[in-house]
This record gives sequence, C-alpha cells and structure tokens, in this order.
Amino acid sequence: MAGPIRCPPVPLCDSRIDSVVTPGPWHDAALVRLAGSDDERPMGFPAQYAERIAKIGDKPLR
Repeated sequence: MAGPIRCPPVPLCDSRIDSVVTPGPWHDAALVRLAGSDDERPMGFPAQYAERIAKIGDKPLR
C-alpha cells in the first residue's frame, strides 16, 4: 500500500512563507503557511522547534 504524498520541505528563506503554524498534538514536523493561500507545507524540522523557527525567520506563529 502506498503512503501519503508528501510535499518537499520549504526553506525558511522562501519569500512565499506567510507564517509558521502552531503545531498540534499530532504534528510530527513544523509547518509553514504560504502567502495568499491556506496551503500548509512541512519545513523538515521537528514540530517542537516551530516557535524557534518563527523567531529566527521573523515570521508570526499562528
């Protein structure tokens, strides 16, 4: 059985990033929201680093 289709990780320097998503209890990776859409993409870092990623990238944590 095939697994879920995963999008490639988004680098923090990507100008399309609008915000970092606050991780829920079931998130295993930090997610970012792209500008102009509700599309959420993984960053490739563990979810517990979402707050640090937002601070480093000067992006809001939502």
